[in-house]
Amino acid sequence: MRKIAPLTILISIFAVIISSPSFAVDQNKYIWPLALNTFEQQQGPLLGYGASIVDDFTQGPGAAEAFSFISVAGNMQPLCTGFTDPVCVAEIKAGRGSWWSNIALAPCKTVNQLNACIEVVRIEDANGTYRDLKLKKIIPGNTWAADSAIGLPEGSAPGLWVDPKETDPNKGYLVSASSAIAPDSNSSKVAGVILYSFQSSISPYEMILEPNTRGQSVTLINGVRKVVGGAGPHCIWADTGECGVQSEFAPEKRLQLVLHLPTHISSWLLGRMSDPEIVVERLSKTSNILKDISRVTISAESVEIPMIAATINLSELNSAQKKYFTDPEKNLGNPDFPNNLHGYVTGGIASSYDSAFEMYELLKKQWPQSAQLMYPRWSVRSLTGNTPKFAKCTDAAPGKFQGVVTTNASIYQGEPPSFDGDSFDYKVAGVHKKTNGEVFQGSYDLVLDSKFARCLYKFTTAPIKASISITNADGNASVATSTFTEKDGWVKLSANGFTFSSPKISIKLSQDKSGSAVTSTAKPVAKKTTITCVQGKTSKKVTAVNPKCPAGYKKK
Repeated sequence: MRKIAPLTILISIFAVIISSPSFAVDQNKYIWPLALNTFEQQQGPLLGYGASIVDDFTQGPGAAEAFSFISVAGNMQPLCTGFTDPVCVAEIKAGRGSWWSNIALAPCKTVNQLNACIEVVRIEDANGTYRDLKLKKIIPGNTWAADSAIGLPEGSAPGLWVDPKETDPNKGYLVSASSAIAPDSNSSKVAGVILYSFQSSISPYEMILEPNTRGQSVTLINGVRKVVGGAGPHCIWADTGECGVQSEFAPEKRLQLVLHLPTHISSWLLGRMSDPEIVVERLSKTSNILKDISRVTISAESVEIPMIAATINLSELNSAQKKYFTDPEKNLGNPDFPNNLHGYVTGGIASSYDSAFEMYELLKKQWPQSAQLMYPRWSVRSLTGNTPKFAKCTDAAPGKFQGVVTTNASIYQGEPPSFDGDSFDYKVAGVHKKTNGEVFQGSYDLVLDSKFARCLYKFTTAPIKASISITNADGNASVATSTFTEKDGWVKLSANGFTFSSPKISIKLSQDKSGSAVTSTAKPVAKKTTITCVQGKTSKKVTAVNPKCPAGYKKK
């Protein structure tokens, strides 16, 4: 047997250590949602129900919205080479499905590229200036070349970007920006497409080596192109032998994402971030708003989102819960679903959906008092909803951003704040404490285009003031700090330090007739009213900011 020198052994061991960082990474720290269906394998009757609140951007490396695909939504679901793929066209002609497509934006080839793309990602220095991150690589995925004939941009996959000042080669940022694609026709002949929404996220990662892991690839299965590959739930991206594990953001670091987007894509943005700033610059001005492109620069700090999940046994259901879970329209009690036969029926509910508020109220006693996970997030997406009372001012400037809403709440209103002609109102919900037992401090930012805000309130060009009130479900005002500024064409309002469970945030703007300074400090405002509640011959008076009758009582 050939002997190996001890020095050679030490060098080999050292090489393995420095090339395999997995020993230093908690691979399971940010896996979500929790596996609530642990009883699924039991051979017995349904035991109960459960729900997990999931954020829009915590879906892992296989998330459809993070990759480029053109497919036909039907039984076959082929991965098309384009809108002229013969397999896909045949499916459309036969009436066996409809076009279903998404695009992950590629890095821009030029700084003034007149097509949707990612121009640059930046991180803030200690002196307050930004430095560019460097694109390391695009992770594996389905791609295609741009098709200018129908207005289709280049299809790509998320990219890995690294800080040139980072000394650890295994650390970086997964950057994803994607959009849904709408063809001009659902027939077999597509003459044009538009991008009608977008969502973007920046996620810090630490790379580990995993020999059996591989990224996504396209292969033929029974003559049909399909995506294969993937990774474990601890990976937010995967490549051959490599896995990116979610890690934490550097403290007090602002990130900046610069995108080229169709100007029409949205009038409102929603962010899982804090203290946002936005700059919009038209790169092209055409007579067709659908072909106009803008440079959108979004700068903000990251936030931590409290993630929560709950279960309830069948024996513990109250009457309202029984009615909800057995509603045939919800299919939760349908025995045709395998998960309903053995163990808990579980599901992830997107934190921005109305159903998240509905489930939050339904399982109010089952939700934990503390978060089960604090998830680090920096993400932004377009909002397609619009309050009718915005229409008069939105229509005056089509294709222009009117506002940005950001929050760190577990559950939030996934649409622009409502406007009653007097105040902007926004709903959030969540738990009282973080995983370490500290009281969770809520944050909320509303950024409005100055001209849009003045149009809504019929204000002049004189300075604007604001009052912000944060009211809990019990009608009590929540203690918070709030600020208001108007600068560079944007009205910005921030509220921080408020607590949960389900506060309502109200913002009212007013004109300062005396022409005082634009920047002011807004304080919570709470006005109490009294209502009478009756139950049979018994009546009670309830006094609060937002009074509600006790259970079993009705408002008189």
